[in-house]
Amino acid sequence: MAMLLGNPDLLKHIVTLDLLNDPPAGVPRFAQPVSGGFAVNIRVFRQADAQAKSRLRALLRIAIPVVVLGSGLVGFLAIGWLGLVLLIINLVIMQSTFVGSTRGSIDPAATGQAALNVKILALILYRWRAKSPSELAAWLDTEPQLKPLSDVLALMP
Repeated sequence: MAMLLGNPDLLKHIVTLDLLNDPPAGVPRFAQPVSGGFAVNIRVFRQADAQAKSRLRALLRIAIPVVVLGSGLVGFLAIGWLGLVLLIINLVIMQSTFVGSTRGSIDPAATGQAALNVKILALILYRWRAKSPSELAAWLDTEPQLKPLSDVLALMP
C-alpha cells in the first residue's frame, strides 16, 4: 500500500470521481461518519487491516515450523540419522523461497487488496475534506504518508 500511496500517478488512476460518488459495495461502511470523527474511521480501518494480517502470520508461525520439524522427524524415523538431512534441505529450501519471494513482483491479490485499501482511505479523506477541511489539514500534519492521497483528492471537484 505504501508503494501506491507514494505514487501520485497511480493514485490518480485508482481514485476517480466515479469511485468517490458511487463507491463499490463494502467500501462505504468504513467511511460512515462516527461520533469521534473521521480519524476514528481511519483508526478502525487500520485495526481491521492489521488484524487480518496478524491472523495469517499467527497461522504461518505455527504451520511452517511444524511442517519443517515434522519432515525431519519423519525422515529420522524412516531412514535414521540420514533422515535429518531432510530437515536441513527443507530449511535451505524455505530460506531460498523466502528470499526469492522478496525479489519478485507483488502478488496480484496483494496489489488488489492494497488498491482497495487506498480506495477506502480515499473515500474517508474525501468525505472528511467535504465536512471539515481545516480539521483534515491539521490531522494530515500528523500522517504525512497520506498527504499524496490528499493532494490527489484536492484536485477533484
